[in-house]
Amino acid sequence: MASETNKETKSNKIYFTIGIAIIIIVVAVVGTNYFLIKSLLPSLTKQPAATESKSSEIGPIIEAGEFIVNLNDPEASPYLKTKVTIELTNAKNEATAKAREAIIRNDIINILRSKTLEDVTQSDSMVNLAKEITKTLNEKTLPGMVKNVYFSDFVVQK
Repeated sequence: MASETNKETKSNKIYFTIGIAIIIIVVAVVGTNYFLIKSLLPSLTKQPAATESKSSEIGPIIEAGEFIVNLNDPEASPYLKTKVTIELTNAKNEATAKAREAIIRNDIINILRSKTLEDVTQSDSMVNLAKEITKTLNEKTLPGMVKNVYFSDFVVQK
C-alpha cells in the first residue's frame, strides 16, 4: 500500500509540474503578445492620422461660377445647370487663376457640353466629372494648381 501511495505522489508531482510549466508558458506568450501589441499599436495608428491631416487641409477656394449648358444628346435637348467651385493647391495660385478665369470657364463649358444625359445622371457622375475637370485644368490651364473641384448645384433638365 505504501508503494501505491508513493506512485500516486510521484504521478501527482509530475502532473503538478506539467501544469505549472503550461501556466508559465501561457503567461509568457500572453505577456509577450500584450507588450508587442502595446508597443506597435501606437505607431500603426499615428501614421494614417498624419497622412489624413495633410490631405484634409483645405486650399484657397475660387468660384468658377454658374454654368447652364446643353448636353450632347441629339434625340432630346437636355441641359445641365451647375455651380462650380475650384480648390487650389496654395494661395500663390489665386492670382493666376483669377487672371485665367475666362479660359477656366471655357474649359469647364467644353467638358460639360461633351457629356450626355446618361453621363451626368449616373450615381458616380459628379465624382467623375470633378476628376475630369481637375485633370483638364491641371494639364492645360492651371498646371498643377488645382487640388479639387466641387459642385454646389447640380440640376439636370430632360
